[in-house]
Parts: sequence; C-alpha cells; structure tokens
Amino acid sequence: MKVNVVFARHTDSNKDYLFEVDSCQINPVYIKAGDYLFVDTCVGKTYAIASTGVFSINESDLSSICKICGAYLPLRKCTERASQDFMNRIFGVKISEDDVLPY
Repeated sequence: MKVNVVFARHTDSNKDYLFEVDSCQINPVYIKAGDYLFVDTCVGKTYAIASTGVFSINESDLSSICKICGAYLPLRKCTERASQDFMNRIFGVKISEDDVLPY
C-alpha cells in the first residue's frame, strides 16, 4: 500500500519534518513546494511551509525513510493546504523571497 507524504518546515525552524498527507481531506496533487499547509503537531494544529511536493512511498519503506530523517511513526498529518489569501487575512503572513524554496 502507498502512503502520501510531504516534507514541510515551520517558519521558526530550518529543519524539515515529514507529514502524512490525508488524501481523504486534501487532494495531494495540489501541494507544491512553497505552499502553506496546516499540519498536526504534538502541540496542536499549526502551519508549515511545504519543502517538497507530495510523493508516494510504499508503506514497507516508510520506516526506513523515518529512520533517515528522524521522524517517528505514526506520522503526524497534513490536513489542509492554505491559500495565500487566507494566510494574509488570518495570520498576516505574506510569502517573502526567504520563504520560497530554491527547489
């Protein structure tokens, strides 16, 4: 079975975190690097910036990927892609050149 995942980072961190994309709530095709995402964390729901687009991996390979990047299973979920307009209105967040990833 395949699992949809995405790497994302919080605005106050340079570390990328691995999240499972809940394809029941969000269409993974629309997530691209640089998008704002709502993600579940140990301290609640917050937002992060996608470092990659969504990619699928075999469930059997997921533990190996987690070991390499330091993630823990079960992965926390990416639940929504936030529009830039929403981020501007609610949080006053604007994409700066520093937030746009070079890849």
